[in-house]
Amino acid sequence: MVRRTIIACVGVMVLSMAAVALAGEGAKASPWPAETSDPAAWAPAQKAIAELGDGFIVWETRRDEGVWSLWTIKLDGTGLRRLSPREDGRVHIAAHISPDGKRVAYLSLPREKDNSKLTDEQRKLPLHLINIDGTGDKVIVPDARTYGWSRAVVWLNDNEIAHLDAKRDTYRLNLTTGQSTPIYMGQGDNPGWLPNAALTHMTACFSTFCPYDAKTQKINFLPSLGGCQPYFTQDGNWGFWMHGGEVVAKMNLATRVINPIITGHELPDRRGHLYCSMISDNNMLLAFVACDPAKFIQDDEGGYFGCSRSPYKIFVVRLDPKTLDTVSRPVQYTFGELCDRFPDIWQATPELGYGGGKAPYSIEFSAKDLGGQAQWDFGDGATDKGAAGRHTYDKPGMYVVKAVAGDKTLRGLVNVRPAKPPIALGATLEKARELIVTFDEPVQLKDVKVELESKIGIEKVSAGESGRTLHILLAQRPRQNDWLTIDNVTDLAQHPSKMEKTRLAIPVSPWPTNMKDLICLWQTGDKPNTIRDPFTNEVRTATPNLSGLTWLDRNQALVFDGGGATIYGVAAAFSNAVRQTHQFSYEFTMTPRDLDSTRQSVLRYGFWQDKDKLRFEYAGKSFELATVKAKQPYHVVVSYQPGKLLILVNGQEVVNTDQIQDDLNGYKPPEVTMGNDLDGHRWRGTIEGVASYCRALSAEEAKANYQVYRDLMAQRKAPPRLEVEAKMVASSQVLLPKEIAPYKRALTVFEYEVAKVLDGEYKAKRVRVAHWAVLDMLSVRIVQWPIGTQVRLVLEPMTICTQFKEENISDTLELSPDLPTYFATTASRLTSGPQQQWNLIGGFGNGGAAWKTPQEIETLKDIVKTYPLKKDQKWEMRKADANGYINGPFGRGSSGGKMGYGVIYVKSPDDRKATLCPGGVGTTKVWVNGKEVVEVDFSRYPFCDTTRQNIELKKGTNEVLVKFRQRYAFFGFSADFLDAQGKEMTDLAYDTAGP
Repeated sequence: MVRRTIIACVGVMVLSMAAVALAGEGAKASPWPAETSDPAAWAPAQKAIAELGDGFIVWETRRDEGVWSLWTIKLDGTGLRRLSPREDGRVHIAAHISPDGKRVAYLSLPREKDNSKLTDEQRKLPLHLINIDGTGDKVIVPDARTYGWSRAVVWLNDNEIAHLDAKRDTYRLNLTTGQSTPIYMGQGDNPGWLPNAALTHMTACFSTFCPYDAKTQKINFLPSLGGCQPYFTQDGNWGFWMHGGEVVAKMNLATRVINPIITGHELPDRRGHLYCSMISDNNMLLAFVACDPAKFIQDDEGGYFGCSRSPYKIFVVRLDPKTLDTVSRPVQYTFGELCDRFPDIWQATPELGYGGGKAPYSIEFSAKDLGGQAQWDFGDGATDKGAAGRHTYDKPGMYVVKAVAGDKTLRGLVNVRPAKPPIALGATLEKARELIVTFDEPVQLKDVKVELESKIGIEKVSAGESGRTLHILLAQRPRQNDWLTIDNVTDLAQHPSKMEKTRLAIPVSPWPTNMKDLICLWQTGDKPNTIRDPFTNEVRTATPNLSGLTWLDRNQALVFDGGGATIYGVAAAFSNAVRQTHQFSYEFTMTPRDLDSTRQSVLRYGFWQDKDKLRFEYAGKSFELATVKAKQPYHVVVSYQPGKLLILVNGQEVVNTDQIQDDLNGYKPPEVTMGNDLDGHRWRGTIEGVASYCRALSAEEAKANYQVYRDLMAQRKAPPRLEVEAKMVASSQVLLPKEIAPYKRALTVFEYEVAKVLDGEYKAKRVRVAHWAVLDMLSVRIVQWPIGTQVRLVLEPMTICTQFKEENISDTLELSPDLPTYFATTASRLTSGPQQQWNLIGGFGNGGAAWKTPQEIETLKDIVKTYPLKKDQKWEMRKADANGYINGPFGRGSSGGKMGYGVIYVKSPDDRKATLCPGGVGTTKVWVNGKEVVEVDFSRYPFCDTTRQNIELKKGTNEVLVKFRQRYAFFGFSADFLDAQGKEMTDLAYDTAGP
């Protein structure tokens, strides 16, 4: 069965069409070679690329001993050789060329997969510098890291780099003096942030280009754009990334306008999956790899999209350096079946430079470097002779200009674009009164005329620094959707074109009703969620960092199934603001999923759900706010100023008291953490409409916000509800965390036989359902359910689940167009799973010593009977919960580090191979029949992480011993026994008694 792993990309079709429209005339000029797999057939195209100047490519390949090393080739297709050294016997990745083309920085990794066999020194990942001729290799950072993909450095200039240390903090290193200074010290979850060379933006491994303030060393975190492998152009003006598997996209950092650079359908012979893009330092070349998806190799070392073993090949395409549009066809540089990936590319800038503009376009070159006289060839058939080359191009195209004097030839490049007027791309309302209009190119705004259909007054009109934006300050905030008319805008061409009079929609969000003194705003995942700090004037965008079982629903609200979400970077700003105003307010809308648990942390600012009671705790006081119902929304506002606490739920006052007299001089709030307080108090439901203010909201304003948000939710079209009881009959190949790394989330499609329709209409006998398989790099337990499991499912059609347009979906089931696919919003097991009950003993010690004692248990057989109990010790029996987790019954140490043992007897009907799936939040070690099989430190507090280990079970009774170590609040483990497909083995039995 062919594996079909899908990444659905937002706007792929739109982007693909745009790519064709944006490509210069030169992109269509040269045909593909007749035989695209023949290296010789590509030689003329390679020489054409090299014609503008010497250059080379450096990339990662397995062509030497099957181990990743760095190789290089010249742009004319000659000079193929290994660059990184063989002598150290290590893996070499993440090559990046200096702007002057003389040196390459790269990362060195140990060759061994099992780090436990290495010394501390061997485990380090040194960052190297090597000359392009292979000499001078040296270590410049003893222990460095990538940001997730093979990107480890940014060249700030020819003598300085930005890099990540072992903690993935970002530093600036002077290669001459060795001086290292911090650029960004990560907070909370730190994926590793790399800056652009201008130090105005930062990016992490999942394609978000965030504004960065070098003075304060703060990042304005923005939502992910979808896709991966983001990076910056050397001039610092652009971000580019893989917008899914078919599009290399670009973002102008000044305007944040997104367009494609190249799409998969522009490649020959079904090589439509593009990856690993990199742009040369002069913006004139794009290197990337491409592969036929049908040839993906997905084994244990396949890498995501098979990028470790699939036959990816390197391509290069010429770019317009001002717009990053493609101006030639892609040219192939590597061949064969080996995997080539993560190329970097360099080319000397043409001696005559680069010019371009809209037709008709006039340009002049100088021959001073040729002694003052030259023979000129302008590339369009026109020639001239003299000290200067002057020419006007009437037709669009890419032209190579040559100046010849004797045996010396200089070259330049001219890109002439079609004459067309500028386009207004759209208008957004920032803050309460500022409209920003974005154009597709720099424009002349001197005589611009603007008017709002509502006749709201306009106080000021100004051009943005980039020339691509128009800023309009309004006399008042629009209260409803409006229209803006713009006229008298021209481009900056030599022969200007005027934009037609344009009418733009101004969408206005009615919530919150008053944006004054907002410190944090997160409505839903598809909203801008941007505010301007009332004290610092800093623009801040709220972006929740999701952890554990958390995702966005079809309304882009946060769904919590035991996971959490934190908006980092708000606590300090909120604290500073409140200490100045001596007032604060919180607002959010929550919808509980169930009423089963006590002490569930809804919002870390003191909101708890105890079964059907919603409570608020502050300054040592506790207030019951409401009796809640499952699946019903509750809008909550807490408003406080010294001596007055006001709380409203769904627009009704529930607390109005003077019991609290806190003056707020020492106010120090936590970060905005929802769904889990990171101490095991897990809430289940949805949250949206989160806001915090450094002022006290009045009861009238709180009621108005409730009414507006209630109306917004009421406008949502209810999905066709379908609830069924069904039996699992087929499973796609399940994606595991290591297979999708460095991605963190994936869905897998299952097929069910419908037994009963409980709600809604469904006529077919079977249904296909997408379930989360991986969230936050953690396997979701449902993927272990065996074929035949009886379940109850609440389903929504995947066609309306637009929140998954950027997610990874594994569907390896046979094609069946008649069966629609749904997403399971909830899935509960009707038949019980394995009934594991363990003997536990422990609570031994604290700190590091806890892992060393008492080791005599580990040498025993029939452990429960033969271990001599010490004073106050006893074996206790504990059952695994619904998620397979066994909670240790022992007291918690204040600093963590306590240790315990669990013993279970697994009865197998035969000798067999199995997969052990142990889990924990601290360190876990497992023995099977006295043989140590695995030891791992998960370090994923507060969520239980798992790993997989092949083991052998003998016929009869198998004794399994687990040693588990506490990390902070949690003390426990999990241990599942799975078959080769990762499913529970239904014929195993579990007991607390030995043979």
